[in-house]
Amino acid sequence: MSEAIFHKTEAGGQALQDRSRCPALTPRLRSLLLQVDGKRGGAELRELGRALGAPDDGLATLLTLGLVAADGATPASPSSPAASAAPTGPAGDTAAAPADAFARLQEATRLMNKAAADHMGLKALFFTLKVEKAANREELLGLLGDLRAAIAKSRDAGQADRLVDEIRALLAG
Repeated sequence: MSEAIFHKTEAGGQALQDRSRCPALTPRLRSLLLQVDGKRGGAELRELGRALGAPDDGLATLLTLGLVAADGATPASPSSPAASAAPTGPAGDTAAAPADAFARLQEATRLMNKAAADHMGLKALFFTLKVEKAANREELLGLLGDLRAAIAKSRDAGQADRLVDEIRALLAG
């Protein structure tokens, strides 16, 4: 089995052109993002990241932010949902659950961060920090109540329940 090749998403390209689009993109993560060219695998990019002084989880952070994707996958950019043949959930993201536990955890983290950015306003910064700090699925599940309350306040309870159920399903598998 070959290693996944990473490429920039549309959001990644926009973040490089306009630094204000992604405040979470630190200078060292930006340097790592510049190395993503659609030809390098994860191991090579992690090695380059270490050489550039990026955090050890730099590639995972870029994935979570939706700035890079592996192989042919194109996650939703922060400004628009991905065009995909898979059914879409309430957040406009693909509802097809990833196969392995780590990928499901990453997808749940991405959905939670996107929902926070879409519905929590300035409070999203602190919430996304909590999400990124969560070390396991139980800690992410513990944050769902706050996320649900924020979405219910911003939109409606039905939409909040659907999104929380989608994230719970990802974390349950």
